Amino acid sequence: MAKQTKAYFSQRLVAFIIDMLFVTIVASLLSGPFIDSEKIQKYEKQEKEIIEKYTKQEISPDDYLASYEDIFYKLTRDTGILSIITILLEVIYFVVFQVANGGQTFGKKIMKIKVVSENGNLDMNQMICRALLSNFILVNILTFIFLLFTSKN
Repeated sequence: MAKQTKAYFSQRLVAFIIDMLFVTIVASLLSGPFIDSEKIQKYEKQEKEIIEKYTKQEISPDDYLASYEDIFYKLTRDTGILSIITILLEVIYFVVFQVANGGQTFGKKIMKIKVVSENGNLDMNQMICRALLSNFILVNILTFIFLLFTSKN
C-alpha cells in the first residue's frame, strides 16, 4: 500500500467550504416551502429600522441590543425547520455519505483528499465523532435544543 500523506490545511478548508455550500443550498431548497417569507421580510424590515434609529442616535445602545435580541430570537424560532433540515442533512452527508464513499464528500473529491483511519477501517462511529466535532453538528444540535426549550429571557 502506498504511503498516505496528510492533506494541507488549505485543501481541507476548500473542501469544507464546498461541502457546507452544498449542504446549505440543499437545506434551503428543502425548507423553503415551510418558511413564511413574509414574516422573515417583516423581521428584516424591523432590523433595518432599529439599526437606522441606533445610527441616528434615536435609541440607546441598551434599547438597540434589547430590540435586536428580540428580533433575532423570533427569526431564529420561526426558521427552526431550517435548523432541523440542516442538522439531518449534515448527519447524512458528513457521516453516512462519507462512510459509503470511502471517506470522501463532494468537496473532498474535488480536492482529491479523503478521511482515513489509522487502523485502515473507516467506520460509522469514527465518522459520527468526527462529524459532531469538526463539522459543527454538535453545536447546531445544542443551539437548536437551547432555542427550542428556553424562553427568550
